[in-house]
Amino acid sequence: MLKSFLILAALLLPINGIAQVLDFQIVSAGKSITYRSTTFQRELENRNGFSAAEKTVLLMETPSFQDIRYLRQQEILRSFGTEAEHLQIVSINSCTTEEDAGGYHTSLEEAGRLNPLQEFRATLLSLNGLVLYQSLGPLSKEKIRGIIQKARNSN
Repeated sequence: MLKSFLILAALLLPINGIAQVLDFQIVSAGKSITYRSTTFQRELENRNGFSAAEKTVLLMETPSFQDIRYLRQQEILRSFGTEAEHLQIVSINSCTTEEDAGGYHTSLEEAGRLNPLQEFRATLLSLNGLVLYQSLGPLSKEKIRGIIQKARNSN
């Protein structure tokens, strides 16, 4: 497992040679359980008793749940239908002005720490917090599929 992670990190290193890892707190629906992005896979496996190795996180950072880019990214995510289950995409909302009541999300404080400029960002992450791809606009279905496939093929 560690070998696969290191190989993936080496393949995805930016030009400056440093892989970016995002370490932040994730809150579950109902605020009953919190996770760390860097240990999300292990925590999900321990709590749920199944392998989470193939899952990919789509972190959607937004200044508002009414932001047109956020709404577009949500629309794209919904358009996957049952394919999202096959791709095993875990979506996390991070809004700097409103806290999400359902699904995985960050607190307002954590959202502000992650995104002090309050811009829209869509980021694909491994379940260990490794940034696979980041965009200041919504990610297309094709881009999401391609990045997930590339990450899985490098294992």
